[in-house]
Amino acid sequence: VSATELRLVPGGGGGAATRSAGKGGDGGAGGGVIIVRSGILDGPGAIKVSGASGADAAEAGGGGGGAGTVWVQAPFGNAAKIAVAMAGGRGGKAPAQGGDGGEGRLLYGGGIALPSPTKAAFDRLSRDSAAGVSPGYRCRPSGMLLGGTLFEDNGAGGGVAHDGRRQLHEKALAGLKVQVVDDRGKVLQATRTSPSGQFALELPETMAGSSLELVAEVPTGWFPVLAKSNDLPLAPFRYVAPGRWKFTGQKEYLQDGLVLAMIRQPDIKAPVQRTVDAGSTQFFLFQYLPHTSGRARLHYRGELAGTTDWQHGFFIDPDCDGASEYIEKLSTGWIPVKAEAPVCVRVRVDVPEGASQRGHLTMRVDVETDLGETPLSTRLPSVQSSIDVTLAK
Repeated sequence: VSATELRLVPGGGGGAATRSAGKGGDGGAGGGVIIVRSGILDGPGAIKVSGASGADAAEAGGGGGGAGTVWVQAPFGNAAKIAVAMAGGRGGKAPAQGGDGGEGRLLYGGGIALPSPTKAAFDRLSRDSAAGVSPGYRCRPSGMLLGGTLFEDNGAGGGVAHDGRRQLHEKALAGLKVQVVDDRGKVLQATRTSPSGQFALELPETMAGSSLELVAEVPTGWFPVLAKSNDLPLAPFRYVAPGRWKFTGQKEYLQDGLVLAMIRQPDIKAPVQRTVDAGSTQFFLFQYLPHTSGRARLHYRGELAGTTDWQHGFFIDPDCDGASEYIEKLSTGWIPVKAEAPVCVRVRVDVPEGASQRGHLTMRVDVETDLGETPLSTRLPSVQSSIDVTLAK
Protein backbone atom coordinates (compact mmCIF):
# COMPACT_ATOMS: atom_id res chain seq x y z
CA VAL A 1 0.00 0.00 0.00
CA SER A 2 1.37 3.38 -0.97
CA ALA A 3 2.34 5.62 1.92
CA THR A 4 0.12 8.31 0.37
CA GLU A 5 -3.02 6.15 0.59
CA LEU A 6 -5.39 6.25 3.52
CA ARG A 7 -4.88 3.43 5.99
CA LEU A 8 -6.68 1.80 8.85
CA VAL A 9 -4.36 2.44 11.77
CA PRO A 10 -5.00 1.34 15.36
CA GLY A 11 -4.26 3.88 18.07
CA GLY A 12 -1.01 3.41 19.97
CA GLY A 13 -0.95 2.80 23.69
CA GLY A 14 -0.01 5.67 25.93
CA GLY A 15 3.50 5.65 27.38
CA ALA A 16 3.95 4.77 31.03
CA ALA A 17 5.33 7.52 33.21
CA THR A 18 8.93 7.23 34.30
CA ARG A 19 9.30 6.44 37.99
CA SER A 20 10.77 9.14 40.11
CA ALA A 21 10.44 9.39 43.86
CA GLY A 22 6.97 7.88 43.57
CA LYS A 23 5.15 5.52 41.30
CA GLY A 24 4.48 6.54 37.71
CA GLY A 25 1.08 5.99 36.07
CA ASP A 26 0.48 3.39 33.40
CA GLY A 27 -0.26 4.46 29.82
CA GLY A 28 -3.83 4.15 28.48
CA ALA A 29 -4.77 1.57 25.85
CA GLY A 30 -4.97 2.66 22.23
CA GLY A 31 -8.22 2.67 20.27
CA GLY A 32 -8.92 -0.18 17.86
CA VAL A 33 -9.98 -0.44 14.22
CA ILE A 34 -13.67 -0.73 13.35
CA ILE A 35 -14.92 -1.45 9.83
CA VAL A 36 -18.63 -0.97 9.12
CA ARG A 37 -19.73 -2.30 5.74
CA SER A 38 -23.48 -2.30 5.41
CA GLY A 39 -26.40 -1.49 3.17
CA ILE A 40 -28.28 0.56 5.75
CA LEU A 41 -26.78 2.20 8.83
CA ASP A 42 -29.36 3.30 11.36
CA GLY A 43 -29.33 4.51 14.92
CA PRO A 44 -29.32 5.65 17.57
CA GLY A 45 -25.95 4.32 18.64
CA ALA A 46 -22.26 5.00 18.92
CA ILE A 47 -19.04 3.76 17.34
CA LYS A 48 -16.13 4.16 19.73
CA VAL A 49 -12.41 3.96 19.00
CA SER A 50 -11.34 6.45 21.65
CA GLY A 51 -8.05 5.98 23.46
CA ALA A 52 -8.15 5.18 27.18
CA SER A 53 -6.96 7.70 29.70
CA GLY A 54 -3.55 7.33 31.30
CA ALA A 55 -3.42 6.44 34.99
CA ASP A 56 -3.17 9.15 37.60
CA ALA A 57 -0.17 8.94 39.92
CA ALA A 58 1.52 10.66 42.82
CA GLU A 59 4.46 11.94 40.77
CA ALA A 60 3.94 11.45 37.00
CA GLY A 61 0.77 10.57 35.07
CA GLY A 62 0.63 7.96 32.35
CA GLY A 63 0.16 9.00 28.74
CA GLY A 64 -3.30 8.79 27.15
CA GLY A 65 -3.85 6.17 24.46
CA GLY A 66 -4.17 7.26 20.86
CA ALA A 67 -7.57 6.82 19.20
CA GLY A 68 -8.04 4.30 16.41
CA THR A 69 -9.70 4.30 12.98
CA VAL A 70 -13.31 3.93 11.84
CA TRP A 71 -14.06 2.99 8.24
CA VAL A 72 -17.76 3.36 7.38
CA GLN A 73 -18.99 2.15 4.01
CA ALA A 74 -22.78 2.23 3.68
CA PRO A 75 -24.82 3.34 0.67
CA PHE A 76 -27.76 4.52 2.78
CA GLY A 77 -26.09 5.50 6.01
CA ASN A 78 -28.00 7.68 8.42
CA ALA A 79 -25.26 9.38 10.36
CA ALA A 80 -27.60 11.82 12.09
CA LYS A 81 -28.26 9.27 14.85
CA ILE A 82 -24.73 7.82 15.03
CA ALA A 83 -22.08 9.20 17.36
CA VAL A 84 -18.45 8.49 16.48
CA ALA A 85 -16.10 8.76 19.47
CA MET A 86 -12.49 9.06 18.33
CA ALA A 87 -10.77 11.30 20.84
CA GLY A 88 -7.37 10.52 22.26
CA GLY A 89 -7.17 9.45 25.90
CA ARG A 90 -6.57 12.01 28.63
CA GLY A 91 -3.15 12.12 30.16
CA GLY A 92 -2.93 10.91 33.76
CA LYS A 93 -3.13 13.54 36.47
CA ALA A 94 -0.03 14.16 38.55
CA PRO A 95 2.42 16.94 39.31
CA ALA A 96 4.01 15.77 36.05
CA GLN A 97 0.92 15.43 33.82
CA GLY A 98 0.82 12.62 31.30
CA GLY A 99 0.45 13.53 27.63
CA ASP A 100 -2.93 13.23 25.87
CA GLY A 101 -3.37 10.62 23.17
CA GLY A 102 -3.75 11.60 19.54
CA GLU A 103 -7.13 11.87 17.80
CA GLY A 104 -8.37 9.00 15.64
CA ARG A 105 -9.34 8.91 11.99
CA LEU A 106 -12.72 8.53 10.30
CA LEU A 107 -12.76 7.23 6.74
CA TYR A 108 -16.15 7.23 5.09
CA GLY A 109 -17.60 6.45 1.71
CA GLY A 110 -20.23 4.43 -0.05
CA GLY A 111 -22.79 7.21 -0.12
CA ILE A 112 -23.05 7.74 3.63
CA ALA A 113 -24.01 11.30 4.47
CA LEU A 114 -21.75 12.80 7.13
CA PRO A 115 -21.08 16.43 8.08
CA SER A 116 -18.54 18.30 6.00
CA PRO A 117 -15.02 17.46 7.17
CA THR A 118 -13.70 20.09 9.54
CA LYS A 119 -10.60 18.30 10.75
CA ALA A 120 -7.78 16.43 9.08
CA ALA A 121 -8.93 13.26 10.85
CA PHE A 122 -12.06 13.14 8.63
CA ASP A 123 -11.37 11.75 5.17
CA ARG A 124 -13.98 11.17 2.47
CA LEU A 125 -13.04 8.18 0.34
CA SER A 126 -12.84 9.20 -3.30
CA ARG A 127 -12.30 5.72 -4.70
CA ASP A 128 -12.58 2.20 -3.41
CA SER A 129 -8.83 1.56 -3.30
CA ALA A 130 -8.43 4.47 -0.87
CA ALA A 131 -9.79 2.27 1.89
CA GLY A 132 -6.28 0.79 2.23
CA VAL A 133 -6.73 -2.07 4.69
CA SER A 134 -3.67 -2.61 6.85
CA PRO A 135 -1.38 -5.54 5.89
CA GLY A 136 -2.60 -8.88 7.17
CA TYR A 137 -6.22 -7.76 7.55
CA ARG A 138 -8.90 -9.63 5.60
CA CYS A 139 -12.51 -8.56 5.58
CA ARG A 140 -15.24 -11.23 5.55
CA PRO A 141 -17.40 -11.37 3.52
CA SER A 142 -15.25 -9.76 0.85
CA GLY A 143 -17.68 -9.69 -2.06
CA MET A 144 -19.67 -6.91 -3.70
CA LEU A 145 -22.11 -4.47 -2.18
CA LEU A 146 -24.60 -3.13 -4.74
CA GLY A 147 -26.77 -0.15 -3.94
CA GLY A 148 -28.99 2.20 -5.89
CA THR A 149 -32.22 4.12 -6.22
CA LEU A 150 -35.38 3.84 -8.34
CA PHE A 151 -37.59 6.92 -8.68
CA GLU A 152 -40.05 8.77 -10.91
CA ASP A 153 -38.04 11.35 -12.84
CA ASN A 154 -40.97 13.44 -14.06
CA GLY A 155 -40.13 17.00 -13.00
CA ALA A 156 -43.16 17.19 -10.69
CA GLY A 157 -43.52 20.37 -8.63
CA GLY A 158 -41.36 22.45 -10.96
CA GLY A 159 -38.31 20.16 -10.95
CA VAL A 160 -36.21 19.17 -13.94
CA ALA A 161 -37.58 16.10 -15.71
CA HIS A 162 -35.42 13.24 -17.02
CA ASP A 163 -32.15 14.45 -15.47
CA GLY A 164 -31.46 11.44 -13.24
CA ARG A 165 -31.58 13.48 -10.03
CA ARG A 166 -34.43 12.94 -7.59
CA GLN A 167 -35.90 16.29 -6.60
CA LEU A 168 -38.25 17.24 -3.78
CA HIS A 169 -41.58 16.35 -5.43
CA GLU A 170 -40.40 13.41 -7.52
CA LYS A 171 -41.66 10.18 -5.97
CA ALA A 172 -39.54 7.26 -4.84
CA LEU A 173 -40.57 3.90 -6.30
CA ALA A 174 -41.02 1.64 -3.29
CA GLY A 175 -41.61 -2.11 -3.21
CA LEU A 176 -40.10 -2.90 -6.60
CA LYS A 177 -38.15 -6.15 -6.93
CA VAL A 178 -34.39 -5.96 -7.55
CA GLN A 179 -32.47 -9.17 -8.28
CA VAL A 180 -29.06 -10.44 -9.30
CA VAL A 181 -29.23 -13.36 -11.75
CA ASP A 182 -26.55 -15.49 -13.38
CA ASP A 183 -26.12 -16.06 -17.11
CA ARG A 184 -28.78 -18.79 -16.97
CA GLY A 185 -31.34 -16.56 -15.32
CA LYS A 186 -31.06 -18.17 -11.88
CA VAL A 187 -31.83 -15.71 -9.07
CA LEU A 188 -28.81 -15.37 -6.78
CA GLN A 189 -29.89 -12.47 -4.57
CA ALA A 190 -33.13 -10.49 -4.34
CA THR A 191 -34.65 -7.60 -2.40
CA ARG A 192 -37.26 -4.86 -2.80
CA THR A 193 -36.81 -1.12 -2.82
CA SER A 194 -37.37 0.73 0.46
CA PRO A 195 -39.93 3.53 0.98
CA SER A 196 -37.23 5.90 -0.28
CA GLY A 197 -36.74 3.83 -3.45
CA GLN A 198 -33.35 2.48 -2.38
CA PHE A 199 -31.94 -1.03 -2.41
CA ALA A 200 -28.77 -2.79 -1.25
CA LEU A 201 -27.59 -6.28 -2.18
CA GLU A 202 -24.51 -8.15 -0.93
CA LEU A 203 -22.82 -10.70 -3.19
CA PRO A 204 -20.31 -13.18 -1.72
CA GLU A 205 -16.73 -13.33 -2.94
CA THR A 206 -17.45 -16.72 -4.54
CA MET A 207 -19.24 -14.85 -7.34
CA ALA A 208 -16.08 -12.94 -8.31
CA GLY A 209 -15.39 -13.37 -12.00
CA SER A 210 -18.95 -14.55 -12.80
CA SER A 211 -21.03 -12.94 -15.55
CA LEU A 212 -24.03 -11.52 -13.75
CA GLU A 213 -27.01 -9.30 -14.37
CA LEU A 214 -28.79 -6.86 -12.09
CA VAL A 215 -32.51 -6.77 -12.86
CA ALA A 216 -34.77 -4.00 -11.53
CA GLU A 217 -38.52 -4.32 -11.93
CA VAL A 218 -40.11 -2.02 -14.52
CA PRO A 219 -43.89 -2.08 -13.92
CA THR A 220 -46.37 -2.17 -16.80
CA GLY A 221 -46.90 1.31 -18.21
CA TRP A 222 -43.54 2.58 -16.96
CA PHE A 223 -40.51 3.46 -19.09
CA PRO A 224 -36.89 4.13 -18.06
CA VAL A 225 -35.54 7.51 -19.14
CA LEU A 226 -32.09 7.28 -17.55
CA ALA A 227 -29.89 4.54 -16.14
CA LYS A 228 -26.48 5.23 -14.66
CA SER A 229 -23.77 3.81 -12.43
CA ASN A 230 -20.55 5.19 -10.91
CA ASP A 231 -18.26 2.59 -12.48
CA LEU A 232 -14.64 1.97 -11.70
CA PRO A 233 -12.57 1.24 -14.84
CA LEU A 234 -12.15 -2.48 -14.13
CA ALA A 235 -15.75 -3.15 -13.08
CA PRO A 236 -18.19 -1.48 -15.49
CA PHE A 237 -21.96 -1.90 -15.32
CA ARG A 238 -23.43 -2.01 -18.83
CA TYR A 239 -27.10 -1.11 -19.25
CA VAL A 240 -28.54 -3.50 -21.83
CA ALA A 241 -32.37 -3.37 -21.61
CA PRO A 242 -35.12 -1.73 -19.52
CA GLY A 243 -34.08 -2.27 -15.90
CA ARG A 244 -31.15 -4.59 -16.70
CA TRP A 245 -27.40 -4.13 -16.18
CA LYS A 246 -24.71 -6.67 -17.07
CA PHE A 247 -21.57 -6.80 -14.92
CA THR A 248 -18.84 -9.12 -13.68
CA GLY A 249 -18.64 -10.12 -10.03
CA GLN A 250 -15.75 -8.58 -8.09
CA LYS A 251 -14.09 -8.93 -4.68
CA GLU A 252 -14.24 -6.13 -2.14
CA TYR A 253 -16.15 -3.82 -4.45
CA LEU A 254 -18.82 -1.24 -3.70
CA GLN A 255 -21.20 -0.01 -6.37
CA ASP A 256 -23.67 2.37 -4.77
CA GLY A 257 -24.34 4.68 -7.70
CA LEU A 258 -26.93 2.65 -9.60
CA VAL A 259 -29.85 4.86 -10.60
CA LEU A 260 -32.92 3.91 -12.61
CA ALA A 261 -35.10 6.92 -13.40
CA MET A 262 -38.52 6.07 -14.83
CA ILE A 263 -41.71 7.78 -15.98
CA ARG A 264 -45.29 6.60 -16.49
CA GLN A 265 -47.23 6.71 -19.71
CA PRO A 266 -50.01 9.33 -19.65
CA ASP A 267 -53.66 8.61 -18.94
CA ILE A 268 -56.76 9.82 -20.75
CA LYS A 269 -60.17 9.82 -19.13
CA ALA A 270 -63.29 9.39 -21.25
CA PRO A 271 -66.47 11.41 -20.67
CA VAL A 272 -69.30 9.93 -18.66
CA GLN A 273 -71.42 7.80 -20.98
CA ARG A 274 -74.86 9.31 -21.58
CA THR A 275 -77.49 9.86 -24.27
CA VAL A 276 -78.49 13.13 -25.94
CA ASP A 277 -81.94 14.57 -26.66
CA ALA A 278 -83.14 15.76 -30.03
CA GLY A 279 -82.99 19.54 -30.26
CA SER A 280 -80.20 19.81 -27.64
CA THR A 281 -76.57 20.91 -27.43
CA GLN A 282 -74.25 19.06 -25.09
CA PHE A 283 -70.55 18.97 -24.25
CA PHE A 284 -68.47 15.85 -23.61
CA LEU A 285 -65.25 16.23 -21.60
CA PHE A 286 -62.10 14.20 -22.27
CA GLN A 287 -59.23 14.72 -19.82
CA TYR A 288 -55.60 13.98 -20.69
CA LEU A 289 -53.28 13.58 -17.68
CA PRO A 290 -49.53 13.65 -18.34
CA HIS A 291 -47.32 12.09 -15.67
CA THR A 292 -44.17 13.81 -16.89
CA SER A 293 -43.25 17.18 -18.32
CA GLY A 294 -42.95 17.50 -22.10
CA ARG A 295 -45.38 18.41 -24.84
CA ALA A 296 -48.47 16.82 -26.35
CA ARG A 297 -50.47 16.89 -29.58
CA LEU A 298 -54.18 16.00 -29.57
CA HIS A 299 -56.22 14.58 -32.44
CA TYR A 300 -60.00 14.30 -32.68
CA ARG A 301 -62.07 12.03 -34.90
CA GLY A 302 -65.86 11.89 -34.99
CA GLU A 303 -67.77 9.30 -37.02
CA LEU A 304 -71.50 9.67 -37.66
CA ALA A 305 -73.69 6.68 -38.46
CA GLY A 306 -77.39 6.50 -39.38
CA THR A 307 -77.73 10.25 -39.86
CA THR A 308 -75.76 13.17 -41.28
CA ASP A 309 -77.41 16.13 -39.57
CA TRP A 310 -75.66 16.05 -36.18
CA GLN A 311 -73.01 18.76 -35.75
CA HIS A 312 -69.92 18.25 -33.60
CA GLY A 313 -66.88 20.41 -32.87
CA PHE A 314 -63.55 20.03 -31.10
CA PHE A 315 -62.48 22.42 -28.31
CA ILE A 316 -59.23 22.50 -26.36
CA ASP A 317 -58.80 23.83 -22.81
CA PRO A 318 -55.05 23.53 -22.05
CA ASP A 319 -55.43 24.52 -18.37
CA CYS A 320 -58.78 22.86 -17.63
CA ASP A 321 -60.00 26.23 -16.37
CA GLY A 322 -63.21 26.26 -18.44
CA ALA A 323 -61.89 28.71 -21.05
CA SER A 324 -61.91 26.59 -24.20
CA GLU A 325 -60.46 27.59 -27.54
CA TYR A 326 -62.24 26.45 -30.70
CA ILE A 327 -60.11 24.35 -33.03
CA GLU A 328 -61.04 24.56 -36.73
CA LYS A 329 -58.96 21.54 -37.66
CA LEU A 330 -58.99 18.07 -36.14
CA SER A 331 -55.53 18.27 -34.51
CA THR A 332 -53.76 20.71 -32.24
CA GLY A 333 -50.19 21.83 -32.51
CA TRP A 334 -47.70 20.77 -29.85
CA ILE A 335 -48.84 21.98 -26.41
CA PRO A 336 -46.44 22.23 -23.43
CA VAL A 337 -47.56 19.95 -20.58
CA LYS A 338 -46.44 19.56 -16.99
CA ALA A 339 -46.42 16.49 -14.80
CA GLU A 340 -49.81 15.87 -13.16
CA ALA A 341 -51.36 19.00 -14.77
CA PRO A 342 -54.41 17.89 -16.82
CA VAL A 343 -55.34 19.12 -20.30
CA CYS A 344 -59.06 19.18 -21.17
CA VAL A 345 -60.75 18.47 -24.49
CA ARG A 346 -64.44 19.16 -25.04
CA VAL A 347 -66.56 17.96 -27.91
CA ARG A 348 -69.70 19.99 -28.63
CA VAL A 349 -72.58 18.00 -30.06
CA ASP A 350 -75.62 19.71 -31.64
CA VAL A 351 -78.56 17.41 -32.30
CA PRO A 352 -81.38 18.89 -34.41
CA GLU A 353 -85.10 18.48 -33.77
CA GLY A 354 -86.48 15.35 -35.37
CA ALA A 355 -83.12 13.55 -35.46
CA SER A 356 -83.29 9.88 -36.36
CA GLN A 357 -83.31 7.37 -33.53
CA ARG A 358 -80.89 5.27 -35.53
CA GLY A 359 -78.23 7.94 -35.51
CA HIS A 360 -75.21 7.92 -33.27
CA LEU A 361 -71.79 9.56 -33.02
CA THR A 362 -68.50 7.85 -32.16
CA MET A 363 -65.99 10.30 -30.66
CA ARG A 364 -62.33 9.46 -30.30
CA VAL A 365 -59.40 11.48 -28.94
CA ASP A 366 -55.78 10.40 -29.52
CA VAL A 367 -52.84 12.06 -27.75
CA GLU A 368 -49.17 11.91 -28.72
CA THR A 369 -46.56 12.76 -26.10
CA ASP A 370 -43.10 14.08 -26.93
CA LEU A 371 -40.40 13.99 -24.22
CA GLY A 372 -37.69 15.67 -26.26
CA GLU A 373 -34.21 14.23 -25.93
CA THR A 374 -33.70 11.83 -23.03
CA PRO A 375 -30.56 9.83 -22.13
CA LEU A 376 -32.22 6.57 -23.22
CA SER A 377 -34.11 8.16 -26.17
CA THR A 378 -37.38 7.12 -24.54
CA ARG A 379 -40.58 7.34 -26.59
CA LEU A 380 -44.00 7.05 -25.02
CA PRO A 381 -46.87 5.34 -26.86
CA SER A 382 -49.91 7.43 -27.79
CA VAL A 383 -53.06 7.03 -25.71
CA GLN A 384 -56.66 6.93 -26.94
CA SER A 385 -60.15 7.23 -25.55
CA SER A 386 -63.53 6.96 -27.29
CA ILE A 387 -67.27 6.79 -26.57
CA ASP A 388 -70.45 6.23 -28.58
CA VAL A 389 -73.24 8.77 -28.18
CA THR A 390 -76.82 7.80 -29.03
CA LEU A 391 -80.18 9.56 -29.02
CA ALA A 392 -82.36 9.26 -25.93
CA LYS A 393 -85.53 7.27 -26.52
